[in-house]
Amino acid sequence: MGSIYSHMIGNLLLVLTLMMGLLYLIKKFKLKKFATNPTIKIINILPIGTKEKLLLIEVQGKTILLGTTPNHIETLHIFENEKK
Repeated sequence: MGSIYSHMIGNLLLVLTLMMGLLYLIKKFKLKKFATNPTIKIINILPIGTKEKLLLIEVQGKTILLGTTPNHIETLHIFENEKK
């Protein structure tokens, strides 16, 4: 009787371990896809409320300040980068 339970628990642990490993791999590859985007670079994120944020991003040589809420994204300022 004890051997049946040990096999059941072992199989359950194996399935859970495989599921956690698969979720980790999916998350890792999804984040890498966005991190290697050369056209949009996130410089800084500043939370200003529970759901509101300020984002400083760089797009095509311009630095852009965005204000975000769950329902809206607004461009607050566009900085022209000086070429040195």
